[in-house]
Amino acid sequence: MSRVDLRENDILAYTPVLFGRWTLTVSYAEIEEVLLRRRSWGGTIRFRRKAGDVTLTTMGASYVRIGNLLRDKGMHVADEERAAVGAT
Repeated sequence: MSRVDLRENDILAYTPVLFGRWTLTVSYAEIEEVLLRRRSWGGTIRFRRKAGDVTLTTMGASYVRIGNLLRDKGMHVADEERAAVGAT
């Protein structure tokens, strides 16, 4: 039940007030790579950073749409399974 806003210089993830407010801001400059992974119920988006990875979970195919929008912003976006195979 969280929201993700892709802003000009960063990503803002937050929850609605109903469940208690929390926010997370990740600057595009911090992100080294974006990894997408399909799950049976949706998918995950992992932002690889030197300061520690951040993973967002989505329902349905929202993770694909977010990945495409990040690609349009010039980010390196890869499929996590393919990236793991390529690393061996």
